[in-house]
This record gives sequence, structure tokens and C-alpha cells, in this order.
Amino acid sequence: AFDGDPVWSYQVVEHQDNSNGVLLHVMPKTLLDPIIRICQENHLTPMRLLPLTDVMAQHVPSIYESAEEVILLAALFDERIEIVVATDRGEILFVRELKYHWRDERLERFQIDIERTVLYVKQRQRSVNRISLMGAEANIAAEVLRTRVKLTVDVDGKALDRFFWARA
Repeated sequence: AFDGDPVWSYQVVEHQDNSNGVLLHVMPKTLLDPIIRICQENHLTPMRLLPLTDVMAQHVPSIYESAEEVILLAALFDERIEIVVATDRGEILFVRELKYHWRDERLERFQIDIERTVLYVKQRQRSVNRISLMGAEANIAAEVLRTRVKLTVDVDGKALDRFFWARA
């Protein structure tokens, strides 16, 4: 929840079983206005503001080519973790945002949240085949998770660069 007016976008999600869903993205207008202002001050016109989850889902088919896999993609940032569970074709099954950093005293919490997410997918009649980590500290996090979870944990090498999100 936040104060003030919201801005939003939505994305229709069509699943392989012919069912449909909607992924709704909402953010405070107070965050959007400065972005537009800064762009205009630099003689740029923003054409589209993409939700992070959309960028992540579009990236999945470029890193996985096997059929029918379900991937848990976790993007590690300084103060949050964005999780997208998607098929290898980029079909978003669901999204989670964890509002903490994965390191130090929160490492166990991160592991538990990953395991809970995997169990939730399983309750929905799907199985996560692999976990893929993105972000500057993805290699460190992968080493830790490999000793704690029973799934393949890999690192998206393209997403180790801190400018990856600007280019995506």
C-alpha cells in the first residue's frame, strides 16, 4: 500500500491449458513523475515503462531452450529480490517480491522463501525444474543455495553485469 494516486499497467497471461490470467502492475504516481521529468530534462521521451517482471520473463527464452521447463528466476538487488516463475517460453506463472537483501542474517529466510515458492508451484500442478539467479552477487548466492536446496541452481551470466537491466 502507498499514499497518493496509482499508475498501473496490466498484461494478459495466456496459459498453455487455454486458461487466462491478468498480471497487474501498480506503482505510485510519485515514482513515475520524476522519471518522466528527468528524461525530459535530458531531451528524452520515454515511450514505455516496463515492469521488471516483464523484462525478466522476456529474458527467459533467451537463456533456456529445453521444452516444458518451469524456471524460478530470482533477481537479486540491494534491498529486494524479485522472483518470477515462468516456463522456458517466458509464460509467467506468478511473481513474488521479497523486500529484503538475501545476505547475512536473511540468508535462511531467503532459502525458506525459495523453498516455499517451489512448493507453491507444486501445489499448482507444476514443478520447478531449476533456479536461475541474476544480479551482481548471483555467483555467491548460487554457491550458498546449491548446498541448501535440491534443485539445479545456476547463474545467468548475462545478468551479472550491473548494466544488464539498462540494456535488457
